[in-house]
Amino acid sequence: MGIINFLFGIGAREISPLGINWFTSTFVAVACIIFILQYKKYDLAVESWKGNKKLILGTGIFDNLAWVAYAFAALYMPIAIATSLTESYIALAALLGLLYNKETLKPHQYVGLVLCVVAAIILAYVSEI
Repeated sequence: MGIINFLFGIGAREISPLGINWFTSTFVAVACIIFILQYKKYDLAVESWKGNKKLILGTGIFDNLAWVAYAFAALYMPIAIATSLTESYIALAALLGLLYNKETLKPHQYVGLVLCVVAAIILAYVSEI
């Protein structure tokens, strides 16, 4: 994932944030179409689309928005910092799980969660331009 983030950031700088997102989305779409055609999964693809239109569209929209936002972040700050900040979503997910789902963590996971949140805040503060 780190390599993908790095290459996406370089692509955003060399092409444009929207251009690199369009290129990667097109590549993934073509790869998926080839897979569906090669393994003759037409019926499954149509059935999945019919049963999950809202989920597929919502996921596609928010995923692309997130990648475009990351690409702009990589354009205006060092890629290492942009990646570190955006990858801290795992800590956010754990925190939301604690607050809303009353999930439990092991002691070392609490330490990791606190370190991740503190590091993200420090990086955001240090990287201000």
